[in-house]
Amino acid sequence: MADQADAPARFIRFDLDKDGRLSKEEFVRAGN
Repeated sequence: MADQADAPARFIRFDLDKDGRLSKEEFVRAGN
């Protein structure tokens, strides 16, 4: 169960990390 919750969070972090520009803006916009 903990893996499922970590999987999506890690995927989103990687996606934003690749951009490195909308990493914080997107995170804040997503409400996370």
